[in-house]
Amino acid sequence: MRIHAVIISLILIWAGLAAAEDRTVLVPVDNFPPFQIFPHDGGEPYGEVMSVLRAVVRKVNLDNGYRLGLAFTPDTPFKRCLLMMKTGRAQLIGGIQDKADRRDYMVLIPYKPNSNKIFLLRTGDSGKIRYLSDLEGKIVGTVLGYTYFKEFDKNPRIEKSTARHIELSLKKLDAGRIDAVICPENQWQVLKTENPDFASRFRVAAYRYDRSNPVNIGISKNSWLSAPEYIRAFEAAVGEMNRSGEIVKLIAEFYRTYSHKETP
Repeated sequence: MRIHAVIISLILIWAGLAAAEDRTVLVPVDNFPPFQIFPHDGGEPYGEVMSVLRAVVRKVNLDNGYRLGLAFTPDTPFKRCLLMMKTGRAQLIGGIQDKADRRDYMVLIPYKPNSNKIFLLRTGDSGKIRYLSDLEGKIVGTVLGYTYFKEFDKNPRIEKSTARHIELSLKKLDAGRIDAVICPENQWQVLKTENPDFASRFRVAAYRYDRSNPVNIGISKNSWLSAPEYIRAFEAAVGEMNRSGEIVKLIAEFYRTYSHKETP
């Protein structure tokens, strides 16, 4: 009887571990080319950030014997994505800037050293933006829920005008309703390729932000994925992928094969 009880206990423990390994990780996603892109056919999102998340989870599974799967929300406003992470309804997110309030509800794991930011002006605008201080007293278009860099985000003398997508901010700039738009440099390159006629209405200001501002993977502290063994597994996987150069290579490979024609 004692041996029988031990066997049953071992079976229950194994079953519990298997159940923990066979879990689906929910990722909240907003359409934000080229970082997160929803294809025309309604398939799963892809993009720079999606490539990184998939590769990291593959390595976590391989190194630890897990069988974690990924599921994605439909196109969701970024502010709601953050709320889902805060409540634990979603477990994993990518492309996140470090911000104090986010550290309150997410474990942040850096995977990319910086995300350069540029400022766009109307082509016919003779104004010059050589320094961050030149933006003071002006209205700058931003994307709802996004942070950029502390000196810009926290400057009360720079008025921010939010929009759901960068394209909406650019339309406001084109109409003369705002003075400039802040934009990740990679995204501007994509926009120029996708719609060169529209992009020709804007020019890049001299001032740009290219100092270190790491991009992170976030794990919700209020979800099952915040268990210490998972945090260790993700930190180890990202650390090794950074040291080996794998993350840099996979991002470069994404842009090598990326076609703007696939973007909705």
